[in-house]
Amino acid sequence: MAEFFVNAIAVYDIVTFFNDSKMKIKKEHFSTAAFVSGLVICSPFIGIYYGIKWIHNQTPKQNRKREEKEAAEKAEQNNVNMEIRELEKQLGLIGREYSVCYYDPYYYDNDNENCSRKSYLAILKMKVAQNYQSPDIILATKEYKNDMYIKYSDLCQVLVLANKNIYNPPVNNDKEKTILQLSINADEYFRQFYRTIHSINGLDGRLCTHSECGKYEDYFIVHIPGEFKYHEVAKTEHTHPLRTA
Repeated sequence: MAEFFVNAIAVYDIVTFFNDSKMKIKKEHFSTAAFVSGLVICSPFIGIYYGIKWIHNQTPKQNRKREEKEAAEKAEQNNVNMEIRELEKQLGLIGREYSVCYYDPYYYDNDNENCSRKSYLAILKMKVAQNYQSPDIILATKEYKNDMYIKYSDLCQVLVLANKNIYNPPVNNDKEKTILQLSINADEYFRQFYRTIHSINGLDGRLCTHSECGKYEDYFIVHIPGEFKYHEVAKTEHTHPLRTA
């Protein structure tokens, strides 16, 4: 008799489980059907709403508002550009393009999320107020990686940017064991690096300065032989001796 009750309870549980599952499936089907039906019913009204909105936006009044807004934005941008040009002259940054939004486009700590002409204007104002001068000696790091890898390794090459108005480019001596690589024009060197990176599929790289440089054309580059730990270079910023990897 006890076995009979156990079996009966088991059968009851199974039947209850399947009934609950069916109810759940029915509820899900009902919800889906209600959602689809709602879309079908509301679609004409949605279409009518956007149609009326489009027609409203094409009225002479709305066109005039849009034109006035665009004119005001253009006038504001022109004023920003004129003010930027004046500050660039004060800082000796002659001939820069109107798309520039960094004092140093290759600086490693640039805020890429908030790059705009207005933010660039604020930076220039701060540089003028500080009477900022780019350092005579600037460290830069060069790294490569395959597109398959998300992060760069901790190894990098180190370059020294030296101001041509203060330092003379070094002359290699045949008796020296180490021959220094030299690039006379830092501006062209950086541009050529990124042109090369963009032209090779599967290759990524970055070349960045660790102190802000304003006029790259005033600097020559000396390549330091060997590889270095990137985090040590970023930490020292040419104030401490570097250790090779």
